[in-house]
Amino acid sequence: MSKNRRNSPYVKACLFMLCSILCGIVAISLVPMVLADLGLSPDAAGWVEASLGATWVLVGGIGAFAIRCPMCGRSLFKRRWSIHVPWPAERCSKCNYDLTNET
Repeated sequence: MSKNRRNSPYVKACLFMLCSILCGIVAISLVPMVLADLGLSPDAAGWVEASLGATWVLVGGIGAFAIRCPMCGRSLFKRRWSIHVPWPAERCSKCNYDLTNET
């Protein structure tokens, strides 16, 4: 990756999504195993898992809306007709701005 693209909105959005996916995998698979190994009751473990899941959804959703096109302000995860997708666009679907360039 060239130096001028490291700070592009597209790269930031890709890194955000990869981190969100990794955190989701940890919250769904590893946390229940650790809680079971620690001997936490199933009811308490359920509350911890539900809290982590809700936090993951909120942070992921708000973060996805916060990463926007520098020209028009549209979310990188929003496509035509207000359809939201899990991966950012390389070009803005509203103003056709190249999001892989550094801002």
